[in-house]
Amino acid sequence: MRTIVLIALLTAAHQTLALPPASVPGVFEMVDRKQYDEARAALRAHLRVNPYDGAAWRLLAFTEYEAMNYDASIEAALKAYDLGINPSGQLYNIACTHALAGRADQAISFLERALNEGFAETETIENDADFAGMRDDPRFIALTGINPPAESDRVKRWAYDIDFLARRMEQMHFSLYKKVPKNQLLAEFAAIKRAAGDGVPDERLRVRLQRAVALVGDGHTMVSALAKGETDVRRIPIHARRFSDGLFIIGAPSSRKDLVGARIDGVGSFTIDEIDALIRPFCSVDNPMGYLDDVARRIFDPAVLEEIGASEGDGATFTLTLPDGVTNRVTLTAETFKLADLGTSPLFRKTYVYADDASQRPLYLRDLEKPLTMEHVPDLDAVYFGFRAVSGTPEQSFAAFIADLEKRVNETNASRLIIDMRFNGGGNTGLVQPLIRFLLRNDTVNRHGHLFVIIGRRTFSAAQNTVNLMEYMTEATFVGEPTGSRPMFIGESTHIVLPYSGVRVYCSSRSWQVLSSTDKRIWVQPQIAADLSFADFAANRDPALEAIAEAIKKQAKPE
Repeated sequence: MRTIVLIALLTAAHQTLALPPASVPGVFEMVDRKQYDEARAALRAHLRVNPYDGAAWRLLAFTEYEAMNYDASIEAALKAYDLGINPSGQLYNIACTHALAGRADQAISFLERALNEGFAETETIENDADFAGMRDDPRFIALTGINPPAESDRVKRWAYDIDFLARRMEQMHFSLYKKVPKNQLLAEFAAIKRAAGDGVPDERLRVRLQRAVALVGDGHTMVSALAKGETDVRRIPIHARRFSDGLFIIGAPSSRKDLVGARIDGVGSFTIDEIDALIRPFCSVDNPMGYLDDVARRIFDPAVLEEIGASEGDGATFTLTLPDGVTNRVTLTAETFKLADLGTSPLFRKTYVYADDASQRPLYLRDLEKPLTMEHVPDLDAVYFGFRAVSGTPEQSFAAFIADLEKRVNETNASRLIIDMRFNGGGNTGLVQPLIRFLLRNDTVNRHGHLFVIIGRRTFSAAQNTVNLMEYMTEATFVGEPTGSRPMFIGESTHIVLPYSGVRVYCSSRSWQVLSSTDKRIWVQPQIAADLSFADFAANRDPALEAIAEAIKKQAKPE
């Protein structure tokens, strides 16, 4: 129980916005110092006069738990549950408390209720010492999938995994069947079980599972590249990007640097448009922008290519238009990599089409490994904020970085701020308040024509929430491509681990609505569109920043 309570009280996991704290001065400090008796007394005194404070009931449940007053802890947790304070978490905590008290039947009952109400913290259950005495209970195993019974039959193992997945997705997902009919999704799962019986290899079963899970229709519900315990993936070692004028190879191993800059026109017997249509069903996306990146990645997955009939085994033949204009068919073979080597950063042993010297690249292609950067741009009277993740770093919190950003804006007397979020795939929405507060109190940059936000296909998840807030609360002008998610989306990267295969399936457990409940747009659109062509990319140009410069120039012209 300790783990989930502390997550709920003291942190904001992934995208979670923290709930209001209990209104008791100094109570968190008492808990931090493990002064549970003092904290409990203060909370009880507070609740006698204000029994409406659900957060205080939640914290009281924790302090009673620490004092091993299990019945009192359960009573307080039920109060918090009734007041809507993290309901599934309270049920889980109650299950833990019953387990510690030796009440197995009640523990199983509350654990099942917690799962049915959407409790999604798989790793918490797996690692929670409170259930140490119950891990061999068949009911616990059936509910959690942890330590399943020994089974050597591969077909039965896959059947168990798929049935477990179907049940857990129904429990966890916020709205599982909103975009796919239940009978269609279950039919896809049944087909995977039959395919296991027909001897289809595990790698192919996994990509079929990707296709089935993608039917759910949101970008956070997907099959992970790595199963539990895996560190390696098998891919063709090419990095491509979809530009306004086609799909181009932008990075390749030094041994194939002759391919850098080539346009991909097809794979096997398929044209690139046919390949795009065949690969899209394997992609989990929130809107059409998501396909631009996802297809460009999966086109180098040998299991996907084999599944769609574009290759046999690890090799695939690509039709390429090389940089000199010559069309050629080139066979490329998959290799085994550590997952960390497959990111979008140019740090994974490839020759890239853009300048080797980072100082010669546009700002958006510098320091790609850093989530937060800033630079003064005197020519635009601006500070450029490279905002690549909604997170801090081990060296500096996000709030501290924003304080430094505000200081830089003030010290340089910059009248403009350019926030570049085109590569921001998300993080923790709960961190963004310092940025929004900074923008709202700075009348110099928070005005039309002085605050520019660059967005694009990778602006997703917590970054989408940040864009939503800036759109409604600031004078930002959005530049670039549409965002990769919707103003209202189903998200949160909670996951399920399949008991036998260890395949990790992410499952969206939250609905995110920052403001308007009637906003049905498929993305946040730019006011200034700025598409990127391959020619621009290869020439180290940035059409988005150039469009901002042009907008500033037009503002400066006299009427």
